Amino acid sequence: MQSKNTKIYRNYVKVLFAAYPQMNDRINYNQKLINRIIHASFDSLMDAESVVSRVIDRIVRKERIIGLKNKIEQLINSLPVKNMQVMRMYFLEKLAAPQIAKNLDIGLRTVFRHISEGIELCSLRLNNFGLGINQLDKLRKEFKWLDTIYINQLLDDAV
Repeated sequence: MQSKNTKIYRNYVKVLFAAYPQMNDRINYNQKLINRIIHASFDSLMDAESVVSRVIDRIVRKERIIGLKNKIEQLINSLPVKNMQVMRMYFLEKLAAPQIAKNLDIGLRTVFRHISEGIELCSLRLNNFGLGINQLDKLRKEFKWLDTIYINQLLDDAV
């Protein structure tokens, strides 16, 4: 019988990998907001303190997403080679399992075994990358888009 935390960690691994492709868009979005805030400050009567505060807030959010993205990449890179290749292709490059099997010249069942092993290994290593349950819960509260992915993952698992 698996522990509750093990299942939670597996779900978080799936959430992080599902969120990864969106992270560049989120980083670019925050950069655009920074630019808009700066440009708007020239055209309005916004006080300097307010502008600086809003810009710093967006820079911090952008840097947190970059940091999370880097941790996900480190997590995947820590896997054995075949698991890493399959996980990268499946979750980050969004290739279908049959295409991965063809690209790596392995069986379809082997692809799914590597995905399952990769999720398991990543779930065991999350704490090593500063991604314990408390940190992941804080990230979900900070980034509502991450919370939406988490909820969708729970719904998918329930079906």
